[in-house]
Amino acid sequence: MYFNREGLWKIIGVSIFALGCHSIIPDVYKSLGNYKEMKRVVLLAFLIPTAVYALFMVSFLIVFGRETPQIATQALASLYGSFGNIIGNLIPFFAITTSYIGIALAQLSNLQEFLKLPRNVAFVLTVVPPLIVYLLGIGDFVSVLGVAGDTGDLMAFIVLPIVIYITTRLLPVGSGEAEAT
Repeated sequence: MYFNREGLWKIIGVSIFALGCHSIIPDVYKSLGNYKEMKRVVLLAFLIPTAVYALFMVSFLIVFGRETPQIATQALASLYGSFGNIIGNLIPFFAITTSYIGIALAQLSNLQEFLKLPRNVAFVLTVVPPLIVYLLGIGDFVSVLGVAGDTGDLMAFIVLPIVIYITTRLLPVGSGEAEAT
C-alpha cells in the first residue's frame, strides 16, 4: 500500500472524463425506445465493467505492486514474453478504440440533432479537438484522459450546467433580458 501525491491531479481529470461518458445515454434511449429497458441497459453497462475493472486492477496491483505500468496490461510481457506484449497492447487498444468510437458517434449525433449543425461541421468539431491534443504531444494515456477531463468535460459537464442554472435563476424565462440573450 502506498500513496503518490503527484498522480492525484491526473486521477481527477481521468475521473471527470469517465463521468462525461453519460452523453451516450440519449443515443441508448433513442435506439431502444423504452425507458425501463434503457435504465436496465445503462445500469448493467455501468456495473459489469466496474466489477471487471476492479477485479482487474486489484489483480495487477497484487502481482506487480509499485512496478505496475501506467497501462497495466503491458506488464503481461514480463510474465508471458512477446505473446504477453501483444495481448497486453491489444486489450487497451480495443477498449480505447471502441469507447472513442461510441462517444464520438454520440457527440456527432448530439451536435447534429440538438444544435442542428450540418454533418461536416459536427464531424470536424468531434474529430479535431482530440487530434489537436494528440498533435500537441500529450501522448501518454493518463495525460490525454486528464486533459480531456480537466478541460473539455470539466467545462461541458460541470461549469456549463452551473452557469446555465445560475443564469436561469438570475434571468427568468420570459423576461426581456433573457430573451435578448
